Amino acid sequence: MKASLASCVLCLALLSPSHAAAAPDEPVAGRISVEDFFHKDDMRSPRLAPDGKHLAFLAPIDKYLSVVMLDLATGKLTPLARTEGADIWEFFWK
Repeated sequence: MKASLASCVLCLALLSPSHAAAAPDEPVAGRISVEDFFHKDDMRSPRLAPDGKHLAFLAPIDKYLSVVMLDLATGKLTPLARTEGADIWEFFWK
């Protein structure tokens, strides 16, 4: 009974007029621009090391995606692998 009552309250809250969509000519707070939406992230494919002390990820170095390691204790970044003229798309801890 408690779960169904909570579900009803949630549905009513979501359907209330305060959550209605803004008119097309009204500015919407927090709207993401098209440029920002399609912007490439500086950090991709983060992978935690098996020991839990490092995080490796793909990041652009000289325009190409490279493997970078972050020491979680010190915050030090270390480039691990990069290529000339091509992106690295995948890596794994071994």
